[in-house]
Amino acid sequence: MTKNFLYILALSSVLMISNLFAGKTNISKSFSSYDLTNSVSTGKIFSYAPGHFKFVLPDYWQVIPDKALQSYKNILRKLYPGKPLQNYVLAIQRKALMDFAMPYALIEIEARPMPAVEEVEAEAINFAPNIRRAYIDLFKSNLFGEVKPMPAVYDPLNKVVVGYCSMFRAKDKQNLTTVTAIYPCRYGYVRFHFTFQQNTEEKYFPVIEEVIKSMKFDEGFAYDPSAAKKNSRGFNQMIYIIVIVLAIVWFGFRIFGRRINRGFRSGTK
Repeated sequence: MTKNFLYILALSSVLMISNLFAGKTNISKSFSSYDLTNSVSTGKIFSYAPGHFKFVLPDYWQVIPDKALQSYKNILRKLYPGKPLQNYVLAIQRKALMDFAMPYALIEIEARPMPAVEEVEAEAINFAPNIRRAYIDLFKSNLFGEVKPMPAVYDPLNKVVVGYCSMFRAKDKQNLTTVTAIYPCRYGYVRFHFTFQQNTEEKYFPVIEEVIKSMKFDEGFAYDPSAAKKNSRGFNQMIYIIVIVLAIVWFGFRIFGRRINRGFRSGTK
């Protein structure tokens, strides 16, 4: 195991633990198939069928093999036993001899009911505080120095939350940048976690922006705020109905119990 790979794992743990602080539910599913079709000016359309989404895979970028991604997740489990592991289903990087060479991106699926609009907005509000809290353990272990998360922004037009964070990696004295794109959808969230060296921002920001903007869900799987509101309202109504039913049952038992007691007393006289 190389030191670089361990550094990458440590960096990804910031993103992993920050999601834990947000109290998200992690439901692992088996997502493994994908397709690469239709050339465009900036790369190829990458279709991930199990997740029902597609995006532009830039020129000179490649998919990191499933075997390497699985090894990555196995090491994370050993480093953080007892903690839920993020459901990374894909990883991409600029073509290189080494897996997870920067720049690279981890793609995560969080399976859950479609989030309400307020929950999506909370993803943006809580992004920076969650990163800061997650960073504490890495700072104490001397893996990282200063971390500077910027407030995330929710784009309601493209239905994506985008967050930015810069940090100093103490071991090799590198300044790194992470960009996180969070897409709500019918089955929960899809998150893209990009990592690259800070001195390459001008070079890779346009590439990453293109990937973020190109992300599309298949018909029927995109985020629908109006449907999300209905789902949330329906859930609240269901809770309200359950409370009313329980109250009726409780009063019914009390009244029925009193009648039984009265009958019992009159029969004993």
